[in-house]
This record gives sequence, structure tokens and C-alpha cells, in this order.
Amino acid sequence: TYWGHLFSVSLWFTIPVFFVAMVLPHIPGSAKIMEAPIFGFPCNQLVKWMLTTPVHFFVGWRFHRGAWKAIRRGAANMDVLVSLGTNASYFYSVISILHHHFNRHKLSTDYVPTDFF
Repeated sequence: TYWGHLFSVSLWFTIPVFFVAMVLPHIPGSAKIMEAPIFGFPCNQLVKWMLTTPVHFFVGWRFHRGAWKAIRRGAANMDVLVSLGTNASYFYSVISILHHHFNRHKLSTDYVPTDFF
């Protein structure tokens, strides 16, 4: 039941992320919704960020904890690989979005930050 619970939690959060990232851009007229500003951030980026955060930290906690234990023992296992990859992707996306927001790139339509949420 533990794994089933984690799987269902991840599905509840990642299906909307998939819809926002992959389906919504192909629907005519959705650009207004996706680019609508919420606290100065584009709606689609903020929604993806909010939905991936619980998956990364709650569902992925098992991998992060296992990676920390393995690194303390001086070993590298699959938990280290998964944790390193997901942390790199998550924190790069957060830094990219915040850099875009605070460096006033939001005033220009030429630059769109890359996110991997």
C-alpha cells in the first residue's frame, strides 16, 4: 500500500503537469491562459512549479534519503543517480524561472526561460 499511495500521489500531480506542458500548447487559443501573469510569473510555469514540488520532495524523498545515506558511506548507487538527476532538473528550472523573473526578461517577449518541470 505504501508504493501504491506514492504512485497515486505522483499521478494526481503529474497528469496535470503533462496536460499543461504537452497538451495545452497545442490547443488553439490557450496561449492567453498559459501566459497570463500570476504574481509576475507566466501561469503555465507557476502551475508546473507548484505541481512538481510535492512530487519531487514527497514522492522522491525515498531516493533523496537513500542517496544521502549512500554518499555518507562513500558509495554511489541508483538512489544517488535518481536524486542527482531530479535535483539538477528541478533546481535548474527554479533558478531559470527566478532569473528570468528578477532580471526583467519578463518585459521582453524574445526570451522564454527553459524549465524541465
